[in-house]
Amino acid sequence: MNKINFKLKNCYGINFTEFELDFLQNNTNIIYASNGIMKTSFANTMKSIVDGTIPKDRIRNINGEVNIWVDETDALNKDQIIVVDSEKKIDNMEENTSLLASQKLKKEYDEIYSGINKKLEILLKSVKSISGLSREDLMEIANKIQPGRFHSILEFFDYIHDNIEFLVYIDEKLKKIKYKEIFNKDTEKLFGDEEFLNLIEEYINTYNRIFEKSSIFVKGKFNHYNAEIISKNLSENGYFGAGHKIRLKNSTLDIENEKQLDEIIEEERNRELNDEELKAHFDRIDKQLKSPAGIRKFKEYLLEHRSILHYLCNISDFRLRMIVNYMHSTKNEFESLIFEYKASKDKIKKILDDARKEETTWHSVKEIFKARFFVPFDIEVKNKEDVILREERLSIEYKYGEDRISTSKDNLIECLSNGEKKAYYILNLLYEFEKAKETGKEYFIVIDDLADSFDYKNKYAIVEYLCDLQKITSFKILILTHNFDFYRTVSNRLGLKGNAYFAIKDNNEIKIKDGKYFGNVFYTWKKDISDKKNVFIASIPFIRNISEYMGGKEDNIEYNMLTHVLHIKKEEIVNKHVVKETAQITLKDISDIFQKIWGINSSEITYDDENILDFIMNEADNLIKNVDDTDIFLENKIVLSIAIRLKAELYMINRINNDDIVNSIKGNQTRKLFTSIKFDNTKEDNEIKEILSEVLLMTSENIHINSFMYEPIIDLSIEHLKKLYLRISDI
Repeated sequence: MNKINFKLKNCYGINFTEFELDFLQNNTNIIYASNGIMKTSFANTMKSIVDGTIPKDRIRNINGEVNIWVDETDALNKDQIIVVDSEKKIDNMEENTSLLASQKLKKEYDEIYSGINKKLEILLKSVKSISGLSREDLMEIANKIQPGRFHSILEFFDYIHDNIEFLVYIDEKLKKIKYKEIFNKDTEKLFGDEEFLNLIEEYINTYNRIFEKSSIFVKGKFNHYNAEIISKNLSENGYFGAGHKIRLKNSTLDIENEKQLDEIIEEERNRELNDEELKAHFDRIDKQLKSPAGIRKFKEYLLEHRSILHYLCNISDFRLRMIVNYMHSTKNEFESLIFEYKASKDKIKKILDDARKEETTWHSVKEIFKARFFVPFDIEVKNKEDVILREERLSIEYKYGEDRISTSKDNLIECLSNGEKKAYYILNLLYEFEKAKETGKEYFIVIDDLADSFDYKNKYAIVEYLCDLQKITSFKILILTHNFDFYRTVSNRLGLKGNAYFAIKDNNEIKIKDGKYFGNVFYTWKKDISDKKNVFIASIPFIRNISEYMGGKEDNIEYNMLTHVLHIKKEEIVNKHVVKETAQITLKDISDIFQKIWGINSSEITYDDENILDFIMNEADNLIKNVDDTDIFLENKIVLSIAIRLKAELYMINRINNDDIVNSIKGNQTRKLFTSIKFDNTKEDNEIKEILSEVLLMTSENIHINSFMYEPIIDLSIEHLKKLYLRISDI
């Protein structure tokens, strides 16, 4: 993956763009894009590819066209793309079980469990066909039977095998019943109703009294079902066919065949069920079994198999009884699974013991995060052995504050600031990257404004982590950002001078141009000031700032002289020295200030124009004619901004036409001139007011550039400045 070429059309706001990313010299590229240019649109396009959907222009409802190829021949596979979205609140730590043990132990574990899982899947498939229950359903039932005891489905099945006496629990009727037709949201509510349970208790008490009078059945030892099983087993095993007979207690009759025995059992059952008192109890229960649908299905079973009522006196045991009957129906699969599981327990225990001793990737990632990021929370794995032994999700303990008080994840997230929430998101990403790294495959990773919302100390921690990612040769990284400080910092720290770009909008196309301003722009300007007029003019506001830092404002001649260049000012006396009006200031005046403050040799500055005002306007006119609308140079934008504001002030001073008002303005001159104008409510005046408002909005921050803040003017398109310059020139 040395080079990736992109050609995108109608993709979430990108009308068209075509560019190449080169990873031959560096595993990382960075694109600076001001808001609304391409950053989020590109990330969304990559996410669409990953999701297998077609990118589109959502406003015009047009499907997008995407052509991405690697090294000029191969298409980029969606499985090779990872999109890190700053807005997406990823929360995947519980998924990262593979990071809890070394690859060697994980391989041993997987080999052991491969056989177990095959048998488990066979059993689960059979159980589902009988009961309608999925694996998740069975775990939910297990937790209702004994809350918190079973950590995996295998544990639950192992418990059933070792602790349940199947002969006591088997009931052929239950094997044919779908679990959710007995236990559903409607019946669960019914089973929790005290009145209904009281009716059940009355019915069972009455039944037991009748049962005690039976000449055949004995409560808790020998009931209808036991008798039916014996009858069936005797017949199937040839007992009667061999001429054997049986005699029941308290009877003188010898039973010679299965039919005789079944008739006796049925007669005894009917005697009990036809008891008038018992029937009355059942009728009262029946009246409770009305709508909704879940109860109606239960009623159908109850009418056919009234003995189910006996199980309702212990709902938890009834649930277990149903599961046991399903296991008995799939006895061969069940026994095969348990045998495999028990045979592997010692091996699994050894893996678990070895894993406990390991310094895992999960722990290492967490320690990296704690060492680099300043956050008020910590996390710990509570169930490491359960994860490895029972294939559970990670159970994480969250701690907050200086005292590291345990809290829930939701409460922790609620207490975090936006920057701290982003740090929690970063922690999740570290695990994602580690998982990707362990695969050994090549990945194209798109990182969308990762540092947004962070304070500086954590922002630089991210930069350091990006340096680590850059060393992973299988990762090809594209960083997208609208934060110019972050762009410049990352470009310098990661050595991206040849892999850093600006995204520029040119009509309906996004153009990716070589990046600029990695180092100190003013150092570069100082070398170019005698050769480039635009650099000379753009340096004026910077030198004025330096002068202000050195000598303040009030009595500072140099500061006030440069202020007279950036605003239209009359002559004034400062500290007994004359500061010329704007129209009289010469290039020599400014060159001398540059020499005094910045160490520039003024004799090397030999531009023809003597008057600074004409010099600025002439250079602005030159830029209008010769600079492309996608130009990204700071100096050109600053020249236009200065020229626009000077022209606006010339217009406003002429229109106000009152020296007393103009001369009384001491600070924030452009805005105060604007507020001093009385505009007419005419179409022409409204247009003028609109132009002047735009001047106030677009130029002020650009002119006050300093070494710590370029972003406003970097974001501003020179195309907008050119249009505004022409509009202000017209008036």
